[in-house]
Amino acid sequence: MPQMDEFEVLSFSRLNHVTMSVTQIGYRNPHIHQALEICLVLEGEADVWARDHVFHAGEGAILLFSPGEPHEISSTDPQGVRIAYIQIASHFCRDYIRPLRNLELSGNDASEFLTAQQQKALARQILITMRDYFTPDSADRLQVLCDVCTLLHQLLALIPYRYLNETAYQAHGKKMARIQRITEYMDTHCTERLTLEELAEQENITTTYLSHFIRDNLNMTFQQYLNNLRFEKARKLIETTDMCLSDVSLASGFSDPKYMKRMFAERFGCTPGAHRQNAIQSLPLHAQSVPSQQAADAAACLEHIAAFAQLHFPDAEGWES
Repeated sequence: MPQMDEFEVLSFSRLNHVTMSVTQIGYRNPHIHQALEICLVLEGEADVWARDHVFHAGEGAILLFSPGEPHEISSTDPQGVRIAYIQIASHFCRDYIRPLRNLELSGNDASEFLTAQQQKALARQILITMRDYFTPDSADRLQVLCDVCTLLHQLLALIPYRYLNETAYQAHGKKMARIQRITEYMDTHCTERLTLEELAEQENITTTYLSHFIRDNLNMTFQQYLNNLRFEKARKLIETTDMCLSDVSLASGFSDPKYMKRMFAERFGCTPGAHRQNAIQSLPLHAQSVPSQQAADAAACLEHIAAFAQLHFPDAEGWES
């Protein structure tokens, strides 16, 4: 399994209610956003889970996630998968279009609905939108706004969708709120002794109901989700500190270092110590992947999308990185 790693190349917004980024992912636990998310796979491959369905996404794939829709991404590439994404807030242009919070797309893999030509056209609009968003010293926010509106118009013209009525939306919203409370509580307390009974008491529901709820909505059991959180914290401590393994195990919530070692063997095929050495050797790459200034962030994102555009749209102009 590829290294469980995710780094943000960009973390700022030039347009209200819209966020864009380029991310490198090894594994991402099931999670939700309150925004419409449009993703383009720039490099690598991944298995994607959403709506009780797993599909494979390779370079050039377009992934779509409705607001509040749980999804999980697991790279099948040793180097991880690089994804460009655009998140459009549920209240974007709310004076002119129906609220995106009620939007439910009919699927997550755009290729299910599009011809090759349509998919290429949509990918091109994603790239144009991101290019204009990341272009340095550009004060023309109106152009970026036009790009986003064009992208949204194209998407809704090509992908089947429906708008939930208020009753359906309220029911959906309550479920999403519970998922968010559960995952946030587990993330906050995963280094402690956390039980299903404690979480059920927090939600005022039975352990049986909670167990089924987590499996149905997060694609894994309570213990599997908890172990993933603990493993991620242990991985980061292994990579970024010189703490001994027993201290890492305790700090990340594992009751037994042997279990942590077993997870490293299953995920990476090596011991925690060997993984630490690998991380040290690859440190310059990671350092370059997390720029500290917005200008460097934008330049990095432009470089990634330009490389993809030049490969897949060789006759297009304006893709210089």
